[in-house]
Amino acid sequence: MAIFTRVPTAYAPPRLKEEAERYGVRTEIINYSEINLEITQRGVKEFLLHFDFAIFRSSGKEFLPQKMILVSFLEKQGVKILNLDSYKKWWQLDKLTQQFVFQENCLPFVETMIFGTKKSLEKNIKDFPKVVKSYSGSHGENVFKVENSKDLKKIVKKYPPETLLVQPFLPAGEDIRVIVLGGKAIGAIKRIAQPGQFLTNYSAGGMVEKFELDKATKQLAEKAAKAFFLDYVGVDLMKDQQGQWRILEVNRACQFEGFEKSTGINVAKKIVNFLIKK
Repeated sequence: MAIFTRVPTAYAPPRLKEEAERYGVRTEIINYSEINLEITQRGVKEFLLHFDFAIFRSSGKEFLPQKMILVSFLEKQGVKILNLDSYKKWWQLDKLTQQFVFQENCLPFVETMIFGTKKSLEKNIKDFPKVVKSYSGSHGENVFKVENSKDLKKIVKKYPPETLLVQPFLPAGEDIRVIVLGGKAIGAIKRIAQPGQFLTNYSAGGMVEKFELDKATKQLAEKAAKAFFLDYVGVDLMKDQQGQWRILEVNRACQFEGFEKSTGINVAKKIVNFLIKK
């Protein structure tokens, strides 16, 4: 099994390797920066050992082309790839693309605006607070709570307006992450922002605890996974001011350190077992 990642020492890659090797599957953690390709008239040559299974963690923009070449190449070799169908449809599953897929599939989501110029953004955003985020960020990075027009001007001065999503601020201070594997929700955690903060991400310091799924949240997360053709995904949900669940985003390479520690569910084992039997 090959586990491709930008950060080999992060929690997920060693956990996946540990569980795979318990199944007797030889496993290598491969940094995207270590991938060498030779593309000739005869085809693509990759300087890697042969693998029967592959898991692709986040590659970042800089290694996205190599990642997708590898997905195509390994598929042709008959390698079983986690989330293959989703990768084939969307090379980069950014937050803007997600909004359109939510809308097309009639899934409840946080309504979003995006503008092509600084002038149009500042002209049309008058009501505050708002959440402004980069459509390509992750782990809570480049997500801002905007209290007024002065805050907004600071952000558009630093980031190109065409890369920013503008959404209403949901004051819940907590959300839930549901992990779906093989079309079924396997569990959920509640993520709670630190006092005085609004980001709930575990990697951004958010607190986590086990959350008991009800029928509504379970079905919503499973519908989201299906809409994006995903074998494995983290679906983030938050309640709006009316108490209705909204999908914040989906993450097809979601972290699961806080999830395993707070629920006791062995996510890594379940992922490996699913891929081997796929």
